[in-house]
Amino acid sequence: MRFPSPALVISESDFQVSVVALAAWQGWRVYHTHDSRHSPSGYPDLTLVREERLIFAELKREDEDATPEQQEWLDDLEATGQAETYLWKPSSWDSLMVTLARPQHTKRSNIRG
Repeated sequence: MRFPSPALVISESDFQVSVVALAAWQGWRVYHTHDSRHSPSGYPDLTLVREERLIFAELKREDEDATPEQQEWLDDLEATGQAETYLWKPSSWDSLMVTLARPQHTKRSNIRG
């Protein structure tokens, strides 16, 4: 019998706490809507800003994918050419750390993973 790595078995909420802590430590300004009931459906979980970089990130548990509305938001934001968009899962942690550590905007938008 195969079991997922314990590091991958994490709630979206706990994953978000880890991402926000890492982003803050890396000098990012982070925004998250705490009560999205009155917000447009699908808006990304996190908005991060540091210097010339703007990131919109949708966070998911390992066994989930973005909803069509969430993917539309990511696609529309990426299409502006002014932002990086990501769908991050716990298995994305290594690439997420690299992304947040990068010092400048690099046109590597919409990287999944």
